[in-house]
Amino acid sequence: MKFENSSALNIIYLLLDFYKTLGLKEREVMVILMINQLLTQGNDFITSDVLSLKMNLTMNEIDESLSILFTKKYIEFEEHNNTLTTSIEPIKKILIKLFEKSIFSDEEYQQNEELEAKRELIFNRIQETFNRSLSPIEINKVDKWIMDNVPVDVILDSLKDSVRANKFSITYMDKIIINKMKEEDLDGNRIKS
Repeated sequence: MKFENSSALNIIYLLLDFYKTLGLKEREVMVILMINQLLTQGNDFITSDVLSLKMNLTMNEIDESLSILFTKKYIEFEEHNNTLTTSIEPIKKILIKLFEKSIFSDEEYQQNEELEAKRELIFNRIQETFNRSLSPIEINKVDKWIMDNVPVDVILDSLKDSVRANKFSITYMDKIIINKMKEEDLDGNRIKS
């Protein structure tokens, strides 16, 4: 189970719960909280000038905190359509991983990580090959293959077969996978992942 896209998780709670684990000082936590607040209010690019209007920290303390957060890759500054933006997505991802580790056993966490890596590999390969994003129905179908433990090599082989047939379709891939799985069943050599 992945929480990465879950809006049910309160990032502020996670930050307050795990900031010591991350080696953050209270001043840096306040800067992250204020950046989060300003982003929520619709500000895209948050500078030390903007933060100094809302905080009691000196400009020097804010600059130092931003520098530490950027160096530790907890925040990032990106350019979108010639516009600079500030993002706290990196620390959100880190906090969610810490939360997952805290609620799952090591074995469950490892299984989740392996499943997510398999899922990412398959989705990236299909989307690159098809040269488009998958629809929700297609995503659901691919997720079903993964949850049904269809081996990665069978999925990727079906992708190659569909390309050779010039059929860039999840439905076509599904038919190939069903046939491959039936062939393996008839031979008595059921494919296992």
